[in-house]
Amino acid sequence: LALYRKKGYCYYIGTYCSSRVPILGICLARKSTYCCFQSKLARIFQEEARKQLKIDFGTPECPKCRGLTVKELQKVDFTKINMDELFGDILTKAQNSMNKDIIAGIKDKVHRMQQSRH
Repeated sequence: LALYRKKGYCYYIGTYCSSRVPILGICLARKSTYCCFQSKLARIFQEEARKQLKIDFGTPECPKCRGLTVKELQKVDFTKINMDELFGDILTKAQNSMNKDIIAGIKDKVHRMQQSRH
């Protein structure tokens, strides 16, 4: 769960008191509830599609992490799905890759310049 949360695969539903002292009602333990999916794309799609379809993720005590039915998918307007979060990740990865290539190229040129001096 920790790895999925770190990768952005999970949707946070909320926290609830999972253990109370009888009579006093004091909360002894709290639990956080998430719906986790197989990828960040799947999580983003679920969030965006559910907004359009007005389907919630349930409550922390009773989460609704099910997939969407074929009928529900047919109602989704894919042009209204906001993928900015995913595209931001893709751009960051591309920039990091380009930066590594640029740095490697500079190191190579510096190395060749040093070699040509000798």
